[in-house]
Amino acid sequence: MRSGDDHVFIDCGPVFSPDSKHNAYTARRYVGGDTEYVLILDGKEADVFKNSGAWSMSFTPDSRRVVYGLEIDKRHIMREKSVDG
Repeated sequence: MRSGDDHVFIDCGPVFSPDSKHNAYTARRYVGGDTEYVLILDGKEADVFKNSGAWSMSFTPDSRRVVYGLEIDKRHIMREKSVDG
């Protein structure tokens, strides 16, 4: 978490990797009257997205990536993020 950022509450998760070495969740924060959703992976910000919280989240069986669903422009999409950055 960057200095001065306020993650208000957990939006989706937490989820734990199959090997129990990683965890992930999304948090919601308010910035200038807007809402941002932040993917927190192993305690660090991994991604920031606006106007949609994650609605589902899971690690891949090899524990190398977290996969999560978002709604963007009224479309459901899946994103993934590597635990290595």
